[in-house]
Amino acid sequence: MKELPNTSIDYYILPNKIFCSMVGMWPLDEKCSKSSKIFAYFRLVVTVISYSSIFVPQIWAIAVNWGDIQTTAEIGITATSVGQALYKIFYLIARRGKAHKLYNEMRSLWDSTDDPNEKKSYEQIAYWARIVTITFYTSLMCNVISFTISGIIDYLSNNDRHLPFDVWYGTDISASPKFEIIFLCQLLACTIGTSGLTAIDCSIMTIILHVAGQFKLIKTWMNKIGTEINREPVHLEKFEIDLFKCIRHHQRIIQ
Repeated sequence: MKELPNTSIDYYILPNKIFCSMVGMWPLDEKCSKSSKIFAYFRLVVTVISYSSIFVPQIWAIAVNWGDIQTTAEIGITATSVGQALYKIFYLIARRGKAHKLYNEMRSLWDSTDDPNEKKSYEQIAYWARIVTITFYTSLMCNVISFTISGIIDYLSNNDRHLPFDVWYGTDISASPKFEIIFLCQLLACTIGTSGLTAIDCSIMTIILHVAGQFKLIKTWMNKIGTEINREPVHLEKFEIDLFKCIRHHQRIIQ
């Protein structure tokens, strides 16, 4: 992969691009091949199936154990999170046109200034968005690994079989090889789900921070106007141009 300069927006959104591409949710280039589009849709379908493979059996488990408040609450915590992730995916699919427009606008805002000092206003925030995205994914993967290791240790030491997530399939799954197959399927679903969760939540967070960076850019422009007024006589025409630039940029951000 070509190394990206740290002044390019592609450098800062690279983690988001990787995670979104893993689940088939990254905006596709109009010039991309038909096979690339099909493969992206395939990854998206696999992601939805992975979430559903945990969400649906957990809903069944809640229905079966409805009288047991503790079990229902424990299962409900995971089911709620997975359900929210599914809702976000379907919402973005339905609003993909607006999502792509927002992505293109964010790229356009990045080039609002050519001054390296002014760019620092939003590059620092974009850098933290990149770091938070990587950290968030790492934390989720640590949870997946801990669930996996815990299940394997219990299985090997105590012969106490339990899955990473409590589910109900309507049949006994404790016997081999059903248990091992479902365990691996849940592990795979967790891995894919982690990428999907990071892709959605961190991309939204990244957009918010990039917009915040644009407000910092306006602040930098306003401070620059104030400094120029204090240092030299006011040139009304230049003052109006600089002020209108701030106003237009602010309107562009909030639209």
